[in-house]
Amino acid sequence: IEADAGPLWFRFGRQILAWGETDAFRLLDNINPLDNSFGGFLIPLDERRVPLDMLRASYQIPDVDFLPFFGAYLEGFAAIDNAVAINPGTPNGSPWQLPNFLPSATLKTTKDIPPTNFTHTRGGVQLKFSSPLPPLDDAQIGLAQYWTYLDTPAVQTFVQGDPNTGLFFPLAIQQGEAAGFLALAEQSVPSTSITGASMTTSIPAQYARYIGLSGEPILRTELAYFHREPRFTQS
Repeated sequence: IEADAGPLWFRFGRQILAWGETDAFRLLDNINPLDNSFGGFLIPLDERRVPLDMLRASYQIPDVDFLPFFGAYLEGFAAIDNAVAINPGTPNGSPWQLPNFLPSATLKTTKDIPPTNFTHTRGGVQLKFSSPLPPLDDAQIGLAQYWTYLDTPAVQTFVQGDPNTGLFFPLAIQQGEAAGFLALAEQSVPSTSITGASMTTSIPAQYARYIGLSGEPILRTELAYFHREPRFTQS
């Protein structure tokens, strides 16, 4: 469903939204999860993004003569969808799977997938505008803040450990869903807050010739801060 009313535009449905300007480094382009189960990195990035049930809206901001920017618009989205990269993830036996014997006889792996509800909604907002950037051409600048689920999960590993009986690893786990295994690995997908900015501009031809380039090379840059990104430690 898509509609507009003057400067306001919105779209509701299953869709893909890619913010940011860089192609290989996914800083502001982490809204949609990636499907790495077929072809891995040999498949173009645009073919691996998984669509989400999403409400997307934008508002065109009128130009003001005394402000140093033009063509500004405010865009926001909200996605109520539990699609994440680890579900189903790369299937066992795939050449893109880790070199290990799967399914393992010693390691039990479980996945904690976020539910589909308002509490676990992905969402964010971005301000995009153009501004003069002498001596370069006009620059397209974006400022974004959003919450999403990253493709790399958080992993917590549990082994047998009972201070009352003195039974510790490497003995097998005695009870629960991982009974009989040496270790239980729980994968989860915590919500990550990402704040960042992007800029795209071009180098005028007269300057590009001085460094031996032809045409007008495109300069893309992106910067982002990840809060609560899953990290791996030995603690």
